[in-house]
Amino acid sequence: MRDSGARTGTRPGNGVVIGHDRRVCFGTGTGPGVPATILQACLLPLVLGLTSLTGPGEEGTPGPMPLHSEGEIAFLADGTVFRDAQGVDEVHFYISLPPNDLDFRELEGREGRWAEVDAHLTFLDARENPIVRATRPLEVPEPEEATDTAIPKPHLVWLRVRRPERAAGFEIKLEDRNAVRRGLIHQLQSNKRRGIVRGVFRAGGAGADAALSPPLFLWAPPAVCGTPGPDRGFLLAPADIVRADLDPNPGRSYGLVEPALTVYMEAYGLGDVDVTLRMQILDITGTTALFTREETLRPAWDRCGIVALVDVSALPTGTYQARLELRRTTTGEADDRAAVFTEPFQMLWNPESWRKSHRRRVQEAALLLGGEDWERYQMLQPGQQQALLDSLWAEVAGPPGSARSATVRERFDKRVALADARYSGLGERGSQSDRGRVLVRFGEPDEVHKELMPDEQEQIYYYLQTEFGSDRAAGETAPHSHWLDNSSYEVWSYMNNGSPILGGQPTIVRGSHLRFIFLDEMGMGRYRLIYSNLLGGSD
Repeated sequence: MRDSGARTGTRPGNGVVIGHDRRVCFGTGTGPGVPATILQACLLPLVLGLTSLTGPGEEGTPGPMPLHSEGEIAFLADGTVFRDAQGVDEVHFYISLPPNDLDFRELEGREGRWAEVDAHLTFLDARENPIVRATRPLEVPEPEEATDTAIPKPHLVWLRVRRPERAAGFEIKLEDRNAVRRGLIHQLQSNKRRGIVRGVFRAGGAGADAALSPPLFLWAPPAVCGTPGPDRGFLLAPADIVRADLDPNPGRSYGLVEPALTVYMEAYGLGDVDVTLRMQILDITGTTALFTREETLRPAWDRCGIVALVDVSALPTGTYQARLELRRTTTGEADDRAAVFTEPFQMLWNPESWRKSHRRRVQEAALLLGGEDWERYQMLQPGQQQALLDSLWAEVAGPPGSARSATVRERFDKRVALADARYSGLGERGSQSDRGRVLVRFGEPDEVHKELMPDEQEQIYYYLQTEFGSDRAAGETAPHSHWLDNSSYEVWSYMNNGSPILGGQPTIVRGSHLRFIFLDEMGMGRYRLIYSNLLGGSD
């Protein structure tokens, strides 16, 4: 890696276009240091200590920012903490809101189509009990129709808030006022489509004499900081001026669209004081330094904005860490008291990582991975997840860009599209349904036996008796009659074990042909896989 020099024009993308600069108003009114395209929301007049933020990890445990929402609205949330002109600390949330999950419609007195979203912020105590709630309306304009090679333009929402004294965590919930959640119960109760993230506050690394804000990841250096170059490792400017020109990157993703990492921090109370600032790029384990820059600086302002720009174009796909350390320098040496922050970021070079949302990529990964691979995948960060998938595709389809790789990926995409078109419904994406998963993995069945209103001799009970009689292993017993025997069902048969999407992996079945049995348990058209003779399948 090397220090980035001056860069102008659009971001390189090998024909892939990103429009990350579509910003949305939150609340009403503008204030000092706020771009004209963003309206800020000062929700709560409460004090927030100098902290950094983490989000929910596996099973609700704290995990690293950025946060990926759960629910029907997929959004990303990142955050940091800045001090205002009065010395009060505020938390700034930056939310990247993809437009695909919103319901756009015409509004009276407005041109174009808009989505109406309610943003709810709740502070939680140590036991996750709510302390303070605030709600603000949000209007999101419908984006222009993108081309096949364009990357969807996310909308940026900025929330500026202060933390209640007893707050240990927070919840951000976005609700689409015009869209009801999928599913019969939600439809009957008119529950609004929503997305939710939860996070906790953790103590920052600020030393007594060295106050440094948690880092904020940007798309590019603010223009007010001047032109970066080899002789300007860190760019300094008054914090109030820099904030007006910030362009946050809530996903912390770099690579194909933006090959330079930009990080912004603020130092407080260190005007005309010598400090030592070190920035390192570490591997995901935090044990190997891939890049180090260290300088002694003298900020000219008590509230000083600091920008670090590093060329990371040599880093392969994966997850890395940016470590920032600030120390007061005394008598030519840095003292032991330091502010230290270590935050993850992602390197993504595959165009699909940019065209598809994080949720869609995870859903499609579930179609390819199984067992331990899937469990491992879920524990990884986005960059690591993409690296795992790239390795899998290269193993079964050849190197990226090869004719075979393109053919296999095209076949996969066509099957996903077909499953979505054929089986979507009842709040479920078609490729994520049981029938859709089998279709993607094995292709169209050679034979489909359907029973919509089975008579006594065609009930699933009798069919399973026959199936178990032909495939039964030692010690297995035949199924017993059940109240679901009158349910509709489908039997899919593959004469030659189908056409697995990952053709290099063997298909081992019990019996002569591969079979799957799906049962419509509730009579609503949602067929669940209840049996397969695939080794490791469902019995």
